[in-house]
Amino acid sequence: MNQQHFLKLSFWLSLAALIFFVLVTSIVIINGGVGAQEPFEYFQKIEPYTDALKIAGPVLRQVLFLDTVFILCYTGAIGFAVAAFYNRNRPVAWFASLALIGLVVLDNWENVILIQSLDLAAQGVSLTTNQILHQVAVSSAKWLSASALLFSISFVLPNSSLVEKLLVWGTRLGMAIGVPLFIYNPLDTRLIGTAIIGLSMSGGFVLLALVTKGRYITR
Repeated sequence: MNQQHFLKLSFWLSLAALIFFVLVTSIVIINGGVGAQEPFEYFQKIEPYTDALKIAGPVLRQVLFLDTVFILCYTGAIGFAVAAFYNRNRPVAWFASLALIGLVVLDNWENVILIQSLDLAAQGVSLTTNQILHQVAVSSAKWLSASALLFSISFVLPNSSLVEKLLVWGTRLGMAIGVPLFIYNPLDTRLIGTAIIGLSMSGGFVLLALVTKGRYITR
């Protein structure tokens, strides 16, 4: 496979990732916020956490199913983009590739733990503090890994056109700002962090699709 193939694959998978992201977001919005993963990614007391799992169960299972496909799509979109622009910064491209693998492992691990928690809650079993902390730790590690991955990729991507510059700086700063706000919640800014993360993800896939399409059309 050559660079043209990598660019085309990244383009189509960026569109697919965007579609699944919008689909998951739409399902959560239609259900009044029920089914969102974020409320289970930070610590809460055992009873409200378990009760929330019971309520969110049916919708959250749909979300996790779609999220698994989303993971495959973003893995391909980002991975093929790194392959296409590998020669621009080889050491960072290698780091980004390894970081992507780590992110995929953590993202799937998070989903598996959450499904186990849903099964326990559905059987009337209350989660323990350690189980909740484990879920939160894996989720936090996932987001921090995503932030590091995207920051590093910004030094591999081209930055000639306006769209490319928007992608580079959005990738470099979006998650780097949003993730700490979500995880550490300084001055009660978790919701702001959530919004920044969502905007960074959706906007990032749009811009990546535009950049990869522009590159393979002009070559």
